[in-house]
Amino acid sequence: MKLDLNINAIQNFVTVADMGNITNAAEQLFITQPTLSRQLAAIEEMLSTKLFDRKKFGVTLTPEGNAFYQQCRKLMKAYEEFESHAMGFQSLVTGTLNIAYQKASEDLMMFLNSDFLRTYPNVTITNYRQASTNLLNLLGRNDLDLALMYGNEVEQSTHAVRSIQVGELPNVLMVSRQNPLAERKSVHIAELKDENFVLPSKSNSPRRSDQIVETCRKAGYMPQVAAVAINMVDFIMDVVRYDGVAIMPLIPSLESNQHVKFIELEGYPEKTYPIHLVWNPANTSPLLQTYIDFAENYVYNMAHAKGPRS
Repeated sequence: MKLDLNINAIQNFVTVADMGNITNAAEQLFITQPTLSRQLAAIEEMLSTKLFDRKKFGVTLTPEGNAFYQQCRKLMKAYEEFESHAMGFQSLVTGTLNIAYQKASEDLMMFLNSDFLRTYPNVTITNYRQASTNLLNLLGRNDLDLALMYGNEVEQSTHAVRSIQVGELPNVLMVSRQNPLAERKSVHIAELKDENFVLPSKSNSPRRSDQIVETCRKAGYMPQVAAVAINMVDFIMDVVRYDGVAIMPLIPSLESNQHVKFIELEGYPEKTYPIHLVWNPANTSPLLQTYIDFAENYVYNMAHAKGPRS
C-alpha cells in the first residue's frame, strides 16, 4: 500500500504515539480504528521499519519509532509556525463569490461556505437557490461563480462547465405519515404501482423526472402522477395532499418533519444523489480558483477521514 507522507499522516502517527492506544487515538481523530491501523502499517512499510510494538492493551514505540517520532515532532512544530504565518496571507484574500444551489445541497453548502469563510474571513459570499437548468444558464453567462447541484444533470448537460463531486445523499422515498407505507423501514419500487406519485418538474430536473418514470416502467407499470413539484415545499404539500410518494435525496434537515417520513427505497438504479460543485472554466477569477482548491482539499480530507472506499 502506497502512502503519501502528508501532514495528516504524521499528525495521526504522533497522536497514536502520545496516547499509546490505536483505538483511543482513532476516536480522537474521528476516523475508524481499521483505517488508522492501515495507515500506520503503510508508514512502516514505506520506511521499511517497525515503529510500534503491539501489545495486548496498547502500543509502544520501538527505538526506531522513537527516533521517527522526534523528527515528526520537529516537523509538526515547523508546520504550525508556517501555518500561523500563512493565516496572515489568507487575510489578504478579498472579494465576492456568487454561489447558487439546489435544496438538496443546502446543508453541504452551509458546511463548505462556513469553513471557507473561517479560513478567508475577508471574502463575501452571496447565496441563491435555483433550479438546475437556471444554474447552468447563469454559469454560462458568468452571472454565477459556482453552483452546487445534482451531478447527473451536470454530466448530461451540453453547457461548457467543469465540476467536482463534493458529496452525496441517499435516494429515499418520501411518504405522508398517514400512508401505511410510513410504518415500513423499506419498500421496493415495484410495490408503488398503486401510489400517487409527486414528480420533480422537468424544467427543474429533467433527468430525475425521466429516470423515475423509466424505472417504474421497467418495474411493470407507469406511475400515477398526482402532481409535479417545483420546490421542496411543494413536494411536502403534494405528498400530504394526495397521500402520495416522491423519490428524492434524503435531506437531513427534513428528517424530523411532522408531515412526511423518509424510508429506504429498494430497486431504484441510483442509490445515491451525487452533489457536484460546478463552474464555468471561462471564469478566470483568482478567488474562484481559491474556492475550488479549498473544496478539493475538503473532499480529500473527508475521504481521508472515512478511509479507503471498498
